[in-house]
Amino acid sequence: EYAREFFNLDKVIFIPVGIPSHRENKLASNTHRFNMINLAIKNNPNFEVSDIELINDKENYTYDTFLKLRELYKEDELIQIIGEDSADYL
Repeated sequence: EYAREFFNLDKVIFIPVGIPSHRENKLASNTHRFNMINLAIKNNPNFEVSDIELINDKENYTYDTFLKLRELYKEDELIQIIGEDSADYL
């Protein structure tokens, strides 16, 4: 919420990774992670979760996800917010 307010964003879309390209996926199942995010954000009308990376059976790359998002949100400015764990990796 802090990032949404700080950058004056209309909404924040949470995108759980499907098959990560940079590490083994030892996380909970896709369905479980999707549902956990839904539960965590259910009280914030400015948040939503997308299954855009969960619906394919190939490794996910941020570039490809942005291309898909660009198709869905043609008129919108897209900003990526990443977690500290991802920032450390980059």
